Formats: sequence, structure tokens, C-alpha cells
Amino acid sequence: MDLKSCYSGNFKKLIKKERDYEINFHRNEIKRMGEKRENTGRAILDLNGKVIKQIFNEKIVRYGRKNKFEKMDISVGDVVLISKGNPLLSDFYGNVIAMGSNHIDVSVESVPKWALKDVRIDLYVNDVTFKRMTKALEKFEVTRNKIANIIIGIEKPKYCAINEKTLKYLDLESIINLSDILNDKVIDEIIENFDYCDNNLNFYQKEAVIRALLANDLYMVHGPPGTGKTRTITELIIQETKRGNSVIATADSNTAVDNILENLSKAPKITKKSKPKLNLKYEKSGQLGKLEKLKIVRIGHPSRISKELIDYSLHSKITKHELHIKIIKLRELLEREYLKRKEIPIPDPKYRRGLTNDDIILYDKLKQRIRGIPPKKLEEMALWVRCNEKIAKIKDKIAKTEKQIIVDIIENSDVVLATNSMAGSEYLEDFNFNVGVIDECSQSMEPSTLITALKCDKIVMAGDHKQLPPTVLSDEIELKNTLFERMIKENKDFSQILKIQYRMNDKIMGFSNKLFYENQLISDESVKNRALSDLDYNLNYNPGDELKNKNLNNLNKKDINTELYSSLFNDNPLVLINTEGNEKRDDFKSYYNKSELKIIDKIINKYLENSIPISIISPYDAQVKKIKEIVSEHETSENESIEQKNIPKIKVKSIDGYQGREDEIIVVSFVRSEKIGFLSDLRRLNVALTRAKRKLILIGNFNFLTSNSTYLELYEYMVEKNADIINIR
Repeated sequence: MDLKSCYSGNFKKLIKKERDYEINFHRNEIKRMGEKRENTGRAILDLNGKVIKQIFNEKIVRYGRKNKFEKMDISVGDVVLISKGNPLLSDFYGNVIAMGSNHIDVSVESVPKWALKDVRIDLYVNDVTFKRMTKALEKFEVTRNKIANIIIGIEKPKYCAINEKTLKYLDLESIINLSDILNDKVIDEIIENFDYCDNNLNFYQKEAVIRALLANDLYMVHGPPGTGKTRTITELIIQETKRGNSVIATADSNTAVDNILENLSKAPKITKKSKPKLNLKYEKSGQLGKLEKLKIVRIGHPSRISKELIDYSLHSKITKHELHIKIIKLRELLEREYLKRKEIPIPDPKYRRGLTNDDIILYDKLKQRIRGIPPKKLEEMALWVRCNEKIAKIKDKIAKTEKQIIVDIIENSDVVLATNSMAGSEYLEDFNFNVGVIDECSQSMEPSTLITALKCDKIVMAGDHKQLPPTVLSDEIELKNTLFERMIKENKDFSQILKIQYRMNDKIMGFSNKLFYENQLISDESVKNRALSDLDYNLNYNPGDELKNKNLNNLNKKDINTELYSSLFNDNPLVLINTEGNEKRDDFKSYYNKSELKIIDKIINKYLENSIPISIISPYDAQVKKIKEIVSEHETSENESIEQKNIPKIKVKSIDGYQGREDEIIVVSFVRSEKIGFLSDLRRLNVALTRAKRKLILIGNFNFLTSNSTYLELYEYMVEKNADIINIR
């Protein structure tokens, strides 16, 4: 067996195990909990459905009931299992496209009659992604793509030679004279003289763009928190399209794809050297050198695309295409044929037995009696057959017209955006690209990254392997080792770390910079000393100075509250609240901590009173759920004032779910007080510590946490940087 087959076979086994684990998790929970699963928010019972509309070839069913949904873990974009009776016997799946207080809209291909009355909906597994990863691995075995050879280590990536041809490619032939420059200074000259679309990029971002442009087949952009990774790859995408290259930009999550799309949508007009050529079968030529906006299409279900960006979606562009009127007319014709068919009796199987459609039509034409079938029955059967054949022809015309429109839209786009999974969809099956830009590679399982990589001549991967790895439910550690991290280690000369961060106060950045990034990161002057008082907030709370010269370990309850509230509103970016509350487990083996919840309750109350938005994160789902309940209680009781003051909602997420996000103030609840658990994953700690812009509030049992050497270092760092440290017993 050759190297490619070994590689492919190994990953096929790993992702099959992961898929089986995920399916078994849901099946076992359904089996174990039955109707009680609704209490977890992962099932909704006693639903009736109604088809409310059709979007292309999918029907939208609204499922609802009189009683409001209580707890809800099901959200827009999730795959759900629809069943009647035993869910484990159903194979009817759909995608959630909208949610209400007592209804849920689900997109499905077809709707069996049983699925509209007294049904149940369960959160389930998206099997499509696993199938597309498997298909990519099968393609890997036979591909001649050089990237595949680099991945298995039988070839090395290369840069373009720096010659006159390369300078012309970069539009620098009239600016840089190679004969006047020493070789080791050429890159600096190129970086300095290159015509960037975004002139505010820093040196490291510019260097990443230039080196990625010069790479023949592979490049990696390492973007630590707040360093402008998305901004950098946006510039790269624009520069690649300027040079006539077809580009696909992907990421594992819809949020990351939409972030790139949002940046690209703001790009100025550019002059392109030529039209992108995605597929020889559909190749077109176009005007050269025309100044125009980027033509962008976003592949994916509309429910998973940001509403503000929906006009870029493939579905939206289809409705605006000149051929779409043809589809509308065909659908109207199809509906009329369905109505006609309703008037025709369905042929009795006893008459139909052994007769083909052609037989029925022939005997009807000849008006011959056959097998004792009455002429009237034969005529009805022929009408049914002719009606079905007409329906089939109309459906075929609709499908062909849709295919024609889709090909035309994709072929005439400069940039195609999709999730890694959607890059393997039928929409893009026939297309290959000059360049693939893959974001979030440090969060993508290697086979997921392959889906995009194998469609491209060159790939540029972006990510941060010092933050959280892919979510893997099984115990297969190899799936957490990403292609991005492996390629950076094996091909260091083909990577660039972005070193200037634009998010955090310097003290917030400091600990992660030391522990994870070898002190390479630099805070930009615009954020280095950013403080809460820079924001335009009218505080209702004016902390006094009565606590000056007091020993914080000997505060009474009133003093503790005063010190706590003072720390919430002063300009100290670091707050550490040490509490000795015990962890507890819920029914689903997740942890929560009542003492920390009480403190969080006070924090929420004070920030809501002063109209200050915050985000609260925790590593444990049980704690997240209980914090959400507290927030809900506050927002309900303060509903009128919240609306009047236009207070942004308090965001509550797991640490894993908050990766890639930021807020002015971040509260971290560590929960554990007996065993360290997965707090020992330092990459999770890195994410938690690098989300805040102006104030980071850590809540935990540091008497326990500091038994771990890293958390001891964190505590010592907080002391060294004069954090507000409050001990609550």
C-alpha cells in the first residue's frame, strides 16, 4: 500500500470512529432519557407541522404547539431528527432555519404525511460532513495534486524565483530593479513598494501577504488573538483576484466565513488582469483591466448566513438571475399539474401489475381491453401516467435551469466562500481553483481541511494552534492534531506570525504572550493602555475610597461588596476574585459552582444598572446554563428600562464557543474546586484570557487552582501586575 492510501485509510478509520461516537451519544441519550430529553433542551415534543413555503427544492415546515418551549439547546443551523413514536426508528432529518417561542421552522427535501401531526424533534448528528470528509480522503488516494504530496512529506513547498517575471506578476517591474538590490533585501523592497488595497496593514501583515503571494503551493498565516488575521487574509484574497486567480475561501464555521465575507464586501473597486477560470467546461472570457467591485458568492444554506450578508448568498443571487423567471413559470406549471393529478384516481395496484407506463399508454390509444381492465379504468391509468411524465419533465427542466444558473453565478464570481463542508457540496463538485484560503485551520480536523485543499493549486492556511483544537468527541487524539500545526512545524519558512495585537490592554495580553507566544506579541499604541473610562458610560455607581489602607483578606461583607463594585468600574484591567465555593455535578455530568454564581449575579446586576455590555464565559455547560438563567431573570425584571436604555444583551457562552470573539469586559468563571478537569488544557485557558479589551475578571477557587503550576503562574502574574484581588469566603 502506498503512502497516500495509508494516509487516507488511517483517517477514514478515525473519522468513522468519531462519527459512530457522536451518533451513539445521541442515540443513547434518546434511549436513556426518552421524553425527559426535552428537559435538557435537546428535544421538543407534541408538535404539529404545516408546510409554509418552498425555497428552491426544499420545503419549509413550521412545527409548533400551544405551550412555549422552555430550555432550548436546538438553534438555527442545527440538524434535527423528526420522528413519531420511537425516534431511533426514524431516518427523517431537516435543518433548523428559524426559531420562535413556540414554533420551529425546519427545511426538508420532502414531507411524508406522518411528519405533520404529533411529532417530536431531536437535536442530532450532521452526517453530511463526515461523508464529505470521506469523499475527500478517497480523492486524496488518486489525486496528482502537489499539495497532497506535501501533506504526506514526499515533496516540499516552494517559493517563486525572484526574477523579472515575478516582479511583473506583483506589478513592480517598473519600480524595483533587481540588479541594484542584494538578494536578502529583495523581500523588504517588495514589501515596502507593493500596492496594497489596505494601506493600514502593519509590517508583519504585509510580509504575510507578500510571502503568501510568492508561495507556489503552500503558506501558513499564524494569527494570535487580536492580530488581524482576517484582515490579512482578506488583503491576500483581493491581491490574488487582482492577478486573475480564482479563489475559494473557507473555514470550519459559518461565523468565520461570514467574517471574511464582511471584510470583502467593503473592499474598493479593483482592476483585475483577467476573469477567473474555474472549470474548463464552462470557461468564459471577459474584459481585461476593468475597474470593478469584487464579484462574491457565498455558498451555504441561507439560515446559516448572516442576515446582513444574505444578498451575497447563492440562493439570493439565483433569485436575481435573468433565468430565474423561467423557474418561476415552470413551478407554476408544475403546481397546475399537481392539481390536475389530484383529480385523477390513483391506479389500483391490481390493474397495474406487470404493465409498464408505455404499455398503459399504448393500450389506451388502441382502445384495447387488456387483462380484464375496464376501458374507463385504462383511460384513467393513462391520464395518471401522462400527468406523472409531464411532472417529471417539468422537474427535470427546473433542475437543469437551476444548474445552469448556479454554474453561471459561480463561474463569474471572483471569490467563492463556503464552509469546509460546503466546499464538498454538489454546487462545487465540478470546480477547481487557483488559490484556496482556509481560515480556522487550527480548529479543523485534517480531513475537513482536505475538502478545500484538494480543489486548489495553492492553499494558504490561517489559524492559531496555541488556541483550542478541533472538537473531538471520541478518544482519537490524532484528530486533534491539525494539518495547520503539522505543516507549520515541518515548513517553518513558509509561515508568518502576526505580532502586533489590536484588542487588549497590554496587561491583559501579558500572561498569554509569555506562556504561549514567547513574548513575540506587541500591543499597538492604540490599545496598549485602553481603559474602561475611555468608554462613554454614565455610571450610577461612584465607588468611594473608604477601602484604602485596608487588608483585603479581612474585609467584612459590606466592605467586600464595596471592593467588588469598585473593581468593576475602575481602570484596572485585571480583577481576580478568589472564592472557596464547591463544584457540583448536574445530571449530565457537567459542573457548576453556586458560590461563583452568586458573585456573577452581583456583577450582572451592577453592569446592567450602568448599561455596560459584558460577556461571561465558563468551560462548563452546566455553569453556562445557570448563568443564562440568572441573566434571563435580570433582563425580565429590568425589561422596560433595558429597552429604554438600549442596553446590549449580556452574552453568555462556553469558552470553546467564544473563541474568535471579543468584548470590552470579560468575566471568566473557572468552576472547579476539587479536580482540575479539562482546565488543564492550556489552550482553553489561552482563549479565556485573550477575549477582553479593557477588563478581565477571573472568578475561581485559586486556593485550589494554584496547585497547578500554570494557574500558580497566572496568580503570581496578577499579583505582579497589581490586579484587584478580592478574597470572598
